[in-house]
Amino acid sequence: MLLLFFISQIICDNIEIDLKDFDEVTVNNNVIRSSDLNGYTSIKISHPGTSIYKLVKTGNRKFKLIDVTRYFDKKYERKIRVDFEDRSHGVLLGQGIMIVLTSLVALCFLFVFKNIFGVFKI
Repeated sequence: MLLLFFISQIICDNIEIDLKDFDEVTVNNNVIRSSDLNGYTSIKISHPGTSIYKLVKTGNRKFKLIDVTRYFDKKYERKIRVDFEDRSHGVLLGQGIMIVLTSLVALCFLFVFKNIFGVFKI
């Protein structure tokens, strides 16, 4: 059941914007100003994968998120989640730690196999 919870979080689309690329973004009548977000480097706007959202430029460095999905009968209100993230070189801190740990574990296995089987010449 827990696996289904994590998979349900994957079934969505994201729009990611660096704070240096905009001054204001309007999401569902809420204005997000980049000058108010100290300590963050980007924002991620998540919406369901069954809808299509687009950022439309409304002014100089001002954007508005609009729903461009074509509906058959009526327009449905969708839930949108906005996350503020601190990235370094395009990678979140937790992702960077996982990359380093995975690399270290892989190197440890290489040295173990080298000693046991004499396969690798390091």
